[in-house]
Amino acid sequence: MGVEDIDYSSVGLKCGIEIHRRLKTRKLFCNCQSLLEDESDGEFFRYLRVSKSELGEIDPAALHEFQKGRRYIYRMYRKSSCLVECDEEPPHNVNEEALRIALEIALLLDAEIVDEVHFMRKIVIDGSNTSGFQRTAMIGMDGRLKCSFGEVPITTICLEEESAQILEKGDDHVLYGLNRLGIPLIEIATAPVLDTPQKVVEAARTLGTLLRLTGKVMRGIGSIRQDVNISVKGGARIEVKGVQDLSILESLVKEEVKRQLSLIKLVEELKKREIKFSFFVDVSDVFTTSQSRIVRGKKVLAMKIEGMAGYFVRELNSFRTVGREVADYVKAKTKMKGIIHTDEKLEKYRISKEEITALMKKMECSDDDLVVMVVYNSEEERGEAEKALEVVRERVLLLQQRVPEETRRALENGDTAYMRPLPGAARMYPETDVPPVFISNDLIEEMRASLPKTPEEKIKEFISLGLGKELANQLLNSDYFYLFEKAIETFSNLSAKTIAAILVNTIPEVKSREGVDVSLLSDDDILELLELLNDGKISRDSVPLIIKYCVIEGKRPETIVREKNLLKASREEIERVVDEIINEGKIPANFKAVMGEVMKKLQGRADGREVAETVKRKLQANSV
Repeated sequence: MGVEDIDYSSVGLKCGIEIHRRLKTRKLFCNCQSLLEDESDGEFFRYLRVSKSELGEIDPAALHEFQKGRRYIYRMYRKSSCLVECDEEPPHNVNEEALRIALEIALLLDAEIVDEVHFMRKIVIDGSNTSGFQRTAMIGMDGRLKCSFGEVPITTICLEEESAQILEKGDDHVLYGLNRLGIPLIEIATAPVLDTPQKVVEAARTLGTLLRLTGKVMRGIGSIRQDVNISVKGGARIEVKGVQDLSILESLVKEEVKRQLSLIKLVEELKKREIKFSFFVDVSDVFTTSQSRIVRGKKVLAMKIEGMAGYFVRELNSFRTVGREVADYVKAKTKMKGIIHTDEKLEKYRISKEEITALMKKMECSDDDLVVMVVYNSEEERGEAEKALEVVRERVLLLQQRVPEETRRALENGDTAYMRPLPGAARMYPETDVPPVFISNDLIEEMRASLPKTPEEKIKEFISLGLGKELANQLLNSDYFYLFEKAIETFSNLSAKTIAAILVNTIPEVKSREGVDVSLLSDDDILELLELLNDGKISRDSVPLIIKYCVIEGKRPETIVREKNLLKASREEIERVVDEIINEGKIPANFKAVMGEVMKKLQGRADGREVAETVKRKLQANSV
């Protein structure tokens, strides 16, 4: 069954999403700027330990991270980190601006606002927070999101601090940047009522639009992340972390459903089998003279799994096999890079048929048996290799029992990979360093009176300004709509339609056609570009070229226009260029040929309409 053939109603698909978006304020518990600067101010390192909750329980996700035994290195920054981020000073009182933005968003979602905001500590010891926990507070609950297919219940709306940014990852250490740590985040969670991949995408997009309408959230890569909870009948709740691109969200849900359905069938088959594992055997001597650089001169530890031949190459979805699933588990739980198994085409590693035969003989295998191998470099790594094979055994036995609940990370191709066990309730306990904040009815009523317009109201407003319905929707779903509103108030010589088309069509077209990162354009760059167009200093046709050079050379639009000689051509210059091309007689004297040559020579410095009128007039005059 392919992902397109799945009947999501019959398989009982249930999805819920959690959106995390950075707020456009200073940090949540200090006065540092929310700025991803590069100027480092030193480093320090820590080891983080797992601890029991107030109920005496240990969170499984925290235990998983602790067992990696990693050292965490933290890089500090002058403007965006201080002793609070270093966990050498208690947090200051909560940022009031961030709190007000969170309250506004909760009101937009028609949520019930809490009477008092109490921060909690969420145990996180993967190094992403120097304190070993993340501070988070409930702002509202029982809200609703209006979508085309109906209302989606919003279970919780929280305000929390962003994690530190991974700069480098090694086997025994992780380097984090503290510039991101503590940036305020709004977290919005829906109920698990989304029963098709398309509804998941629409809900995520609608939430994103609502957040942008406030004009108080950050934009750009990394400023928004979606987590998706996915389950089917007979499967398990899977939390997929870190979806940054909505374009892969539909595929991701489809592929995860397919993976779970395949695992359900696998579990049913494996339950009927008696799975036996051999002792670990050193098979290094089999590969002493091997042509494979992967195993030659290395230590190789092997384990036989009776009756499992053919299972590790079984496809789970469009991207992964059972073998890859097990290998991901090994990589997440040990320092090993992965596994090799006899279900694979070992010829791709340049392992010969004779070596495979010798391996199977040494492991006393029948044709129905599978051999899993781990390659390591020295006796000092033997313990980690044994741990890797033990993890293989653990995962296979787990797949004989059930589809495992777990947290998985989103991959760019729409697949997912094992990350860690699902966290439990044991990781939450009260924050004692941040005082509660009372939310008065007067404050709520004051904010309710000045809420931004709804998406429906915005669409009507855009259409009334001369935008078609399609362009209005594109603008609303872009990151530039608030810049559009500033531009139409500022630039009287530009139509609303022209401004909108540049923001939602021209800029993305430059990205796709030229392959440049247009996110490097600042708001000031875009406004300066529009100002040049408004004042008649550049032509509309030169805008893509100016954008391209701004990104490539990292310079402001006015500088690019001056250095690249992109000032708008005068009428006299257009007339002269047209006359020169017609009189030279090097090309056919027809409109298309002349028009193309003129535009090429002027390099976008003239509007096509003005050039076309001139060419037609000149050609007609010459034909008389």
